[in-house]
Amino acid sequence: MDTQAFIYACLSGQSGGYNGDVWYPQPAPKYHHWRYMPNQAMTPYTSGTTIGSQLRYVAGVKDMLDSYFIGEDFTP
Repeated sequence: MDTQAFIYACLSGQSGGYNGDVWYPQPAPKYHHWRYMPNQAMTPYTSGTTIGSQLRYVAGVKDMLDSYFIGEDFTP
């Protein structure tokens, strides 16, 4: 996939959005373009992870949602 072309398509409204489960590179850097694109969602791989890891995922998602719903910026 031409990542830059797809970013432009999302930002310009040519595409309605993107959902995916792969970041490149992984782990994604703090300022990775997928983190700031409109109308997109990324999900982590959880297959083969421990219960402790999954609890950290849940805590992180809850923190992001709490920040979003009270109107704060969330920066990982």
